[in-house]
Amino acid sequence: MSGKRKTALTAVALACVFCGCIGPHLFIPVIVTTAIFPVMTDFGARDRVVRVVVAADAPFRDDVLWKKNAETLVSEASREFSSWINVRFEIDRFVEVDLSTLSCGGRSEIECLRSAVPREGCDLVVLLTRVRSREEFVDAGLPLVDKGYIVVRQPGWPGVREPFKLAYHALLHELGHQFGALHVFRPASGGRYVMEAQPRGEPLEDAGGGDYTVPDASFHPGNAAIMRALSGRPFDRIEPDTARWSALARVYRTETARYTRSKITRSWELDGYAADEFYPDEMYYALAGWASLFGLADTAAAYVDSALHLTRIVDNTCSRNALWNRAALCDIVSRYGGNGFETVMALGRYRKACIWRDAGRQFEAQREIAAFGREGEGNAALKRLFDEFMSQ
Repeated sequence: MSGKRKTALTAVALACVFCGCIGPHLFIPVIVTTAIFPVMTDFGARDRVVRVVVAADAPFRDDVLWKKNAETLVSEASREFSSWINVRFEIDRFVEVDLSTLSCGGRSEIECLRSAVPREGCDLVVLLTRVRSREEFVDAGLPLVDKGYIVVRQPGWPGVREPFKLAYHALLHELGHQFGALHVFRPASGGRYVMEAQPRGEPLEDAGGGDYTVPDASFHPGNAAIMRALSGRPFDRIEPDTARWSALARVYRTETARYTRSKITRSWELDGYAADEFYPDEMYYALAGWASLFGLADTAAAYVDSALHLTRIVDNTCSRNALWNRAALCDIVSRYGGNGFETVMALGRYRKACIWRDAGRQFEAQREIAAFGREGEGNAALKRLFDEFMSQ
């Protein structure tokens, strides 16, 4: 979830989610099919308890009741999730950190957290902070899904009302990502959902003094089905399991197909996107991330290629200015700031480099990260990702 920003997500935020599926009327030629595998089971679980390490930075601990604050955030999120997917969260331990004094070597905040606070037998690490991010927008939360890390900000700076409510919403949002939920683009029902990329038209920072609201704790029905299928998700890489992977991919395909009406025209433009309820590229990136975690590196890389193929179609549509819903559609590429299309394509290289590295395939990883470094030259955020990758 994010607040004030140039558009929606920066390059670093996009890459951190993970280091799809398509509806009946939208065909991407390079999509990977998993239907050849028998569907046996998925990662659904009953009454699962997820053990959480709560890391609190110095500004968050300035409040003498900081532990009570943290306990309330986690217990309320646990109550909500148990009603949706039978998953509860329990705090295993508290860890006091001060990221400002750590030697992060230019790494992103969440990667620095990962180095400073290992999970050590727990499932998730949640950092609670009152400090603004160093990105160009004020993000309220940030996930590292395949590694089990979350950053949540309870705003401690002027101009933000109801900081606890915002932190609670951010925690629900990032926990949703941890269990496979996608950003909701435009609900057909007109309802409000936790997984909206940001409260529509309601910035988290209210410099003008006006009021704003945060959506109720409700998940889009498509996301709810995906989260149920992933309620027993692994938090560590597993041996390749094509049967379980097939079941999960089928859930993504089925649920997103219910809410997708887009189609690709003969002139390679995307038409009818106004009726879609999810960002079209996120499905592929989510499936790439899960495939990598499940030990299926080639499948993961192919899904990244599918996402980039769709991005080319979106860019083609926007450059021709052919769609009446152009402003909303072109946000898919323009949300990355500056040269949106070039940034998205470069990030595809970075994603594949992460996939190959995690699979132990160093030749492929070095090839992709070298290309990423060349394509991201001149972009400070991409340069930091490159340096971070090379330092690991």
